[in-house]
Amino acid sequence: MLSGKRTRGFSLTRGFTLIELLVVIAIIALLVSILLPALQGARREGWATKTASGARQVALAVNTYGAQFREQLPPSYVYGASNNPEDFNWRVQDQQSNNPNPSFGYIHWSSMLFDGNNTNREAFQSPATPFGGAPATNPGTTQDAWDPSQVSNTGGTSASPSTTVDRQVPRCVFTGNAGLFPRNKFDPSQPNRKNRLVRYGEVSDPSKTILVTEFITTNGSWRALYRGNESRAHRPITPLFNRASGASAGDQFYVNASNNLPQYAYPQLKNATGQTTNVLQPTRNVPDETIDGGSGLNGINLIGRHHPPVRAEFGGTAHFAFLDGHVERMSAEESVERKLWGSKVWSVTGPNGVANNPEIP
Repeated sequence: MLSGKRTRGFSLTRGFTLIELLVVIAIIALLVSILLPALQGARREGWATKTASGARQVALAVNTYGAQFREQLPPSYVYGASNNPEDFNWRVQDQQSNNPNPSFGYIHWSSMLFDGNNTNREAFQSPATPFGGAPATNPGTTQDAWDPSQVSNTGGTSASPSTTVDRQVPRCVFTGNAGLFPRNKFDPSQPNRKNRLVRYGEVSDPSKTILVTEFITTNGSWRALYRGNESRAHRPITPLFNRASGASAGDQFYVNASNNLPQYAYPQLKNATGQTTNVLQPTRNVPDETIDGGSGLNGINLIGRHHPPVRAEFGGTAHFAFLDGHVERMSAEESVERKLWGSKVWSVTGPNGVANNPEIP
């Protein structure tokens, strides 16, 4: 017979065994390995979205510039008429093979769009790249605008009140299509090559003509855009190559002195058996100083590869803003295969047509 008296019980608290703890750790590690790539992918997509927005703003600004300046596109750069960073004047006679006044610096197309207003500087940057963009040739008085070990065009190595400064946004990931953004060789006394400003009306299909794209980075740096320790990020680029006899890989604007007939072509990216040719290099093989043609590589290697999808050998994609203002993301190869760099090199005087059939330079 049970009585109403209650007996005092007790409970036994047991901790995790080593095996159970290891199982929990393994599960957590598995979840992290599953989620981390997704989080990294989301971050890269976020960077790409921001870069695309910047490219669109830049394209619209270029169109606004054209509306103000007789429907002309800006030059990629010119030599300034003074060393005043607020002076955007330049003289045709100064646009020679070499800068007659190096201390005056460059006037870059980015500053022409906003009259030097740096409140728009983020539109020219990409969080997917080192420091947001490439440095100017003469970064000026702000140390953050300088790359490590960079030397300016006038021999400076760091920011100082007296250093030469380019009229350019401090960091710029974008570069212009060299067929539309001329280099500054406008001087009539130039014996062989001459550049010219391009009018919108000359381009028959602005929706299929690239205006700007992103520069490449290699090994976490901008060294592909350097000559020695000097940044040459003011240069425009194009994968079109010059077929004129005697033209080097890096000189898109060479004119054969004997006939004065420069002709251009798209590079062939695959041979007859469908294999990739040596025109496009794996990212790891793009050397320093590619911008000046010292590497002998086609200009396609200067196009950025920062964004998804990424291929193990040739890298990722870049954003391309078109003359009509829309933006697409694609690989460097696709931009060539679709022949989106133009049917002419409008920025060069004389015969400047592009061959219908691609060729290996």
